[in-house]
Amino acid sequence: MAFLTKRPNGYWNIVETLPDGKRKFTSTGSKSKTEANRQFTEFQNRKRRLCSGNLLISDLKEKVMNDAHANDYKSKTLEIYNKVFDHMTSLFGNSEINSISLDDINKYKVKRIESISKISINIELKTMKKFFRYAYKNNYLTEDLSAKITLFTVTDNKKKAFTESELHKLFESIEEGEFKDACEVAYLTGSRRNEVLNICYKDIDLSSRLINIYQIKPRKERTVKPLTITDNLYLVLKKYLLDESGAVRIVNMDDKLFNISPSWMTHKFKKLIRKLRLSDDLKLHSLRHTTTTTLIRNNSSMANTKEIMGHSSVKVTEGYTHLVPPDFEEDLKKLSVRKQ
Repeated sequence: MAFLTKRPNGYWNIVETLPDGKRKFTSTGSKSKTEANRQFTEFQNRKRRLCSGNLLISDLKEKVMNDAHANDYKSKTLEIYNKVFDHMTSLFGNSEINSISLDDINKYKVKRIESISKISINIELKTMKKFFRYAYKNNYLTEDLSAKITLFTVTDNKKKAFTESELHKLFESIEEGEFKDACEVAYLTGSRRNEVLNICYKDIDLSSRLINIYQIKPRKERTVKPLTITDNLYLVLKKYLLDESGAVRIVNMDDKLFNISPSWMTHKFKKLIRKLRLSDDLKLHSLRHTTTTTLIRNNSSMANTKEIMGHSSVKVTEGYTHLVPPDFEEDLKKLSVRKQ
């Protein structure tokens, strides 16, 4: 049961009695009874649609967003959700979700390709699939439309790796110091920029030859990635933890290893790439891609490479095989048999 009531401050509220007997007050944001009645009528109509299962796009949006907020989704995710719902409403109108067909989805793809890339559209389509899957699981849809939505096939040209000669040229040109050390740690551990710059002294155990890298994955919680300190990595790290005699330096274990800002590191690396006249497609993150290809090239199994790189699945790791030079094709065929 629901009704309108006027609060002491003059604003009208919609009062809804919940199943547990408690009352929920929703402000109309208006002191006008006419406006309050209009909103109350919309509220009642929405309730009737929810009971009958004939949800409008706006109804689904309300439910999905409430669920997202309740589960503390990140602001970027909420922004994408809102944007996709807005585009759906713009193209389909505020229609019933059960009336949306696969043909409508294809029209959406055709319309969006006029203004954004296929990669960006795929993000929107994945988001839309989540919406329809949510609706189907909650019995708001008669069929699972999400299973029928297909993404654009995209050739990932953004994953660029350094060749051996380019890598050698790069490190030979960098003067000794924190910047070079940070770049070497990025390559030798296959870590992202911020992961390298967040390494603290306490994360390094030279005696046990172990280093903890705290992975910072987009849209996911931080996870620790313990790695073995190789000989080359040991040479870089010992400068910070041992003095010239080999004795342990006295440091604050909570301090970060490198005193470099992320933006400065990116800017300096980009400037270096241009100075060396290497491809503009090569970025600081390309060092991570190069680590992956180096592991594959040196016959590391896909499963082992996945663990070292912290990929979410072996399939992600396999996506780097096209970056490995052609003369390693036979090795790759063997590796694919051993994948786990």
